[in-house]
Amino acid sequence: MSNLKTKLAWDQIDWTKVQQRIFRIQRRIYRAKTKQNITVVYYLQNKLINSLDAKLLAVNQAICLKNRENTKKIQLNDDLTGQKKWQLANSLKLNEKSSHSCQRPITMSSKQKPTIVLLKDLAKQNLVKMALEPEWEAVFENSVYGFRPGRHYYDAIEQIFINIQSEPKYVINAKIEDLTQLNCDLLLKKLNTISNIKNQLKIWLNANIFTDDSKETFEYEKSIFKGGILTPLLLNIAFHGLETHLNQWYSNLNHLNKDHPQSAKQISFIRYGENFVIITPEQVTEEAKFVVEKWFLNIGLNKIKTHICCTTTGFNFLGFHIILINKNHKYRCRIHISRESKKELLIKTRLIIQNNKASSSYILIKKLTPILLQWATYFQYSQCLKDFQKIDQAIFGQLRAWVFRRKAPGMNRHALKEKYFPSGNIYKFKGKTFKNNWILCGQSKTLNGKIIKNYLPKLSWISRQKFLKIKENASIFNSDHIYWTLKLKNYSHFKPRLSHLIRLQKGQCALCQKTFSPIDQMKIICFDSLSHSNQSSCVHSQVVHKNCLLSKASF
Repeated sequence: MSNLKTKLAWDQIDWTKVQQRIFRIQRRIYRAKTKQNITVVYYLQNKLINSLDAKLLAVNQAICLKNRENTKKIQLNDDLTGQKKWQLANSLKLNEKSSHSCQRPITMSSKQKPTIVLLKDLAKQNLVKMALEPEWEAVFENSVYGFRPGRHYYDAIEQIFINIQSEPKYVINAKIEDLTQLNCDLLLKKLNTISNIKNQLKIWLNANIFTDDSKETFEYEKSIFKGGILTPLLLNIAFHGLETHLNQWYSNLNHLNKDHPQSAKQISFIRYGENFVIITPEQVTEEAKFVVEKWFLNIGLNKIKTHICCTTTGFNFLGFHIILINKNHKYRCRIHISRESKKELLIKTRLIIQNNKASSSYILIKKLTPILLQWATYFQYSQCLKDFQKIDQAIFGQLRAWVFRRKAPGMNRHALKEKYFPSGNIYKFKGKTFKNNWILCGQSKTLNGKIIKNYLPKLSWISRQKFLKIKENASIFNSDHIYWTLKLKNYSHFKPRLSHLIRLQKGQCALCQKTFSPIDQMKIICFDSLSHSNQSSCVHSQVVHKNCLLSKASF
């Protein structure tokens, strides 16, 4: 790992190379953990937390918090220059004996301007997460989908769909309401990590890192944005082993009840953060609930909200409503947006509109658009078209009332309509063209006198997307670069050009049409082809197996 002896300006740091060097060590930690070589794990973790690359990246991530599709920037003090960022990275050290270490870490929902002290605490969380994440990714159960790199909230929904689509089953839908009572001593014992990380975690756990400060968020957002940066990983570590415990209990139950073939049906467990679902046969549902509550009681958690229902009556999970419908003597699983999620959105839009009675339509659109698009993007993988249309109609009613209250002298209702909902306009949204006479439009003047226009897009313009579930044993640290290049380009470790061509060819060789494997040697070839449209020569690039290219050249 490079020590970056020659200090560059903060803006000149190549963050891609920094991330690549860190990822090499994280991949070695993952491999060592899979082989149960704990000594190597400890050595690599100590090397990582003391490396300048990791400290620089930790500070950079603390300055600009990134979470998959969303980015929430922290507003820093104006005097935080590049030189001070370098000084902060150099002074980053775990388990410091200082008074500010006992302060509560910054949360994702914090709106205050953080000081250098709190920013340093946040960077430490990033540093610890870099060291612990690859170790625990090697041992986590396949049923854990929340807060893991490369895993999506809809992976959990898709797993539920797979388990209940064939026949009616019973579901234990549960959520842990209070995480502050978690037994921290058991958590530290389960972590069993190096002393520097362990001592730092003691400080954070004493500061009650599991407290959730997010108050003005949607219910589904509370399952995505949790407390501090390190809190989701600690949550997964604390709950690790629950699925194994359930499977052992169920296998023992089947062994004792050999005369009851119904008890041999498989039990399924899906967890996303503090929300989890257990799919069981009817006769063991109450027993499974008791086993789960007892397991959580052993780690200090006794406030668990559980609900037992049949899949034919439906249940809510992560903001979705999942139900099994009997149609023409065939069961089909339907996944819609829950009533609670739609109600929360309409309440929030109504409050924004009410608080902006005197604002211009341009400002109102600017406030509503990110909320609506974020909400629609979250639910676009479900059967959402009818729900989006209903929400559009409800929001239109709110906007229509807001417009017709804005009375102006000499302007009737028709003139107001044409001012805020102009007729005959054509709107371009995500590469598609739409025409609608009831789209809220606004405009604003810049200091240069230039007029800027905007409009409020319809939710129904966002089409439903198909989702490909992740492989059970897939991890971003297992060197399967072909899979991650096709699945999520953010986790591809090929060069941008090679990664782009592999996605275009859907992971197949251009010569033999066979799928690339992680151990294959690949090469980019370029050839000229004649364009029939203008009879001009153009260059095409394709990825092929190196062996295929050699065998073709030999002939």
